[in-house]
Amino acid sequence: MLGFGVGIGDNKVGFYEMMSIRQGENGLWLFAAFPSGQVPASFQAVDLSKGNVLSSNPDHDYPQEIRTKRTGRRLFATASLIGEVNPNSFEKFACE
Repeated sequence: MLGFGVGIGDNKVGFYEMMSIRQGENGLWLFAAFPSGQVPASFQAVDLSKGNVLSSNPDHDYPQEIRTKRTGRRLFATASLIGEVNPNSFEKFACE
């Protein structure tokens, strides 16, 4: 699965990021982020349940955890340090 995020302010692109979710060679799910102007990072899924995924990379500066939750057609994501410290949340409507 591939995705692309864009942050726009004052009619300018301030940030963009390409993302992928794939199964690694070890069979575990990986979320990979390719943010503008930064080194790519991967986060391994450590907790999977119906509609919820927690991906983690404790060696990364920020974020170290990415939590996603689907409720109906809404997708909620929170990026944070380990233990949900310093969270930054996002919401996407109309997931298919």
